[in-house]
Amino acid sequence: MRLSEEEKKARAILIKVAQGTLRTHKLGLIGYKEFWLRMSDETWGQGKRGEIVGWITRISGYDLARGRPPLNELVVLKGTEEPGEE
Repeated sequence: MRLSEEEKKARAILIKVAQGTLRTHKLGLIGYKEFWLRMSDETWGQGKRGEIVGWITRISGYDLARGRPPLNELVVLKGTEEPGEE
């Protein structure tokens, strides 16, 4: 499995979040909207969550296949600080 350029960019963002080197609304976590705005010039809308979930699912599978922890739990619903998707 190989990551697309878009997925590589998303993974780099998630790694910075995990390291605490990317300023987000809560240290170590990033909201869906925050994530989208860092990934795209397009306007945010709730419908974009599915695209984000697709990226983080593939990225987490990529990392798990290489013996690394998945990064999917870093993307949360801002008001709850809980992952929005399994």
